[in-house]
Amino acid sequence: MNYPYGNIAWDGYTTNLLHSTADGSIVGEQSITRPFPNSIVPMALDLQSEPLEGDLIEVHPVIGFSYAVNPTPIIRYTTAPSGGYVFGTNPFQPSTSGYPWNMGYSNFLEKANYNSVVAYIWLLLYEVQHAHFRNGANFVYSAVVQFSAKTPVIQITRLNTSDFKANDQIAVSFMVEGTFKQGNTFSFQLIDEQNNTLTLQTIARTEGAMLTGLMHMFLTIQRARAYIVSSVSRAQSSKYGIIIRPTPLGINVPTFNCLTGTITFNITGGDGSPVTFTASGITSPAPTSIVGIVEAELRAESKPILIQAIQHGQTASYLFDLPAFCTTTNQPTNSLSLLNPAYDCTTGTIRFNTIGGDNSPIQLMAAGITGWTTNPNRFVYKESPMASDVQPFMLLARQNGETLNWV
Repeated sequence: MNYPYGNIAWDGYTTNLLHSTADGSIVGEQSITRPFPNSIVPMALDLQSEPLEGDLIEVHPVIGFSYAVNPTPIIRYTTAPSGGYVFGTNPFQPSTSGYPWNMGYSNFLEKANYNSVVAYIWLLLYEVQHAHFRNGANFVYSAVVQFSAKTPVIQITRLNTSDFKANDQIAVSFMVEGTFKQGNTFSFQLIDEQNNTLTLQTIARTEGAMLTGLMHMFLTIQRARAYIVSSVSRAQSSKYGIIIRPTPLGINVPTFNCLTGTITFNITGGDGSPVTFTASGITSPAPTSIVGIVEAELRAESKPILIQAIQHGQTASYLFDLPAFCTTTNQPTNSLSLLNPAYDCTTGTIRFNTIGGDNSPIQLMAAGITGWTTNPNRFVYKESPMASDVQPFMLLARQNGETLNWV
């Protein structure tokens, strides 16, 4: 509207501006600086009107009466998975002194770049304010830029099965349609019945492939959903339903050294949580320790030993026939043995001493001193021997699957 006199027809925006002052005269600039929607949200959509994540948008301003687009953007942002971006403050900067009508910027040209495809859209003051007049102050104004590009698609082509047990391998093959940017990753994920997301494998790739993983452990049967998701464009395949069944806890024949009395419990299955062992006549550093020693009296009696493994109320049992085991099993004639360690009370240094073995590497461990290591020279913290509740240290050594201890 350059010359209002004599006009008998007004556009909707001008009519609303006039109505906003009722029957009074226009005073100050509030009639221009005040009518804005609650928020302004630019949106990036593909050809199918699906949101585009990762679209780089630059906002170039137009200052009133400059008749030119500023080549330097005042805002640069990347769209979210929803395809949008919420301006933290009003980009038009109303009530900014020194500009026409105290409006920092009158219009914007938005330049959008997605996968090297460029599109433009105007963000115009009169359109934003006209939306306010039509819809009210709580309205969210969306400035949509639509690309001719199509969002890449991920399609699962094969799943090795749909019925799994804990620790089973799951393998999925997939193909893609469209183009993914360099730096993209594909993740193989599961959603369980509690809506927890579990990532089994992630690879850096722009094309289809095969992804694998080991099935997680659950206490009960789970009906989960498997799918592939990309990091760029945030494309996602359809979800495929699978069943995950818990593997029952089991206990197999233990590993036993008939000469030293060292025994190692061997379990299968379970849900991955700690297992408690009970066996009369076997001492171990902790109820959850898989390594213990059969007391000399029990070895002399040559009686079978009932070994039980307990996990979340589930019990597995194994009757270990010790006499038959030591009669039929060929035991090493030069087996590994732990000797009395060398300990310096002043410095706290301790040396594990062993004898025998098969000349292969020996690993050593003692709770409170060191985890498994091949270095026999370790250090005991000086507070440990002085503690009132200190327990004897159990030293462990293992070689080629044979484990023994010394207390």
